[in-house]
Amino acid sequence: MHAEHHLFGFQPDGKLLYYSFGSKNKTFNPSLNIWRLKRDFPAFGIFLSLWSKQPRLMQPKTPQVQAVNEVFSNLSAGRSVKREQLQKIAFLLLSLGPGLFLKAMQSHLEAFSGVLTPQYREVLRLVDLDLPARSELLLHACNPDLYLWIPPGPVRPTRLLVCFGTKHNSLNTPRPIAHYELARLGVGLLYVGNRPNLDPGDGFPGLTLDASAEQINSIARSFGFTQLYGLGTSLGGYAACCYAKRLNLKRLLNFSGFKPDSKTPKPSTSEFFKLEGYPMQRILSVLSKSDPTDQDILKSYELNGFVTPREWVESATHGSFSAAIIEGKLGIYMDWLFADEEEK
Repeated sequence: MHAEHHLFGFQPDGKLLYYSFGSKNKTFNPSLNIWRLKRDFPAFGIFLSLWSKQPRLMQPKTPQVQAVNEVFSNLSAGRSVKREQLQKIAFLLLSLGPGLFLKAMQSHLEAFSGVLTPQYREVLRLVDLDLPARSELLLHACNPDLYLWIPPGPVRPTRLLVCFGTKHNSLNTPRPIAHYELARLGVGLLYVGNRPNLDPGDGFPGLTLDASAEQINSIARSFGFTQLYGLGTSLGGYAACCYAKRLNLKRLLNFSGFKPDSKTPKPSTSEFFKLEGYPMQRILSVLSKSDPTDQDILKSYELNGFVTPREWVESATHGSFSAAIIEGKLGIYMDWLFADEEEK
């Protein structure tokens, strides 16, 4: 059995674009197909060329695919590779996330160490990449507004983790890599995308925040999800708080969440992150003890009365989700998130 992948895109005219892979769900009529996606999103075509073992999905080798093959061929043969080439390949693979080549990066991590940030290097070293190929984040390169991933199994889970990413749609670490950690939770995953230059607290294009939340709720219900949980990183922490009440999230993990203008005091805590009365004890805010950005965020929280339970990572980095992986704390935070009701 394989994971299900569902892609949703909201249009200003109200039209909902939809594509699915590995699903028999008939609730939504597909308005996209793989050929249009490959045409509209060249990076998706590159991903398929790297990922696919099925000849029918293969396309003529692109320059990027040829470059990847050349670099790893040279590394395997013990030949030197220029730093510029390593940088290009590292950026491509971290952006797209095909497991086969991420594993190759792991095996040649020493060669790539000089072109990766210390944080990314450590995360890549630690993350277990042994996820079935069809359970990887296949449609990430299509930049969807919503990407619903459902784990394989005879029975669909009823719990859904709604993930709100950074301004650049990462989770403080490339989203395809973070997915390897989240995919093992045994729950559905809904990745909510950010549009450039749009405030995620305003909702999707052409929709209000309330209408956007209702779209998410409707999609969740149609796939049998009855319990929703939240996770947000950086700007996504702010977005997650904006949706928390509207999605009736059971609990929410807020990794260094902030809004760019959050240093300006708001008339009320509720308006600060648009909480609309959502109980703050159901939000766990994870921050760095020593990172200057996170310390500024903490001051902003206190200034605006956003006082929630808190946990801390030791790393001096704004990427508290990545730090949680590196410091072995992510499992603890997930245990808190999915604690049974009687434990709350």
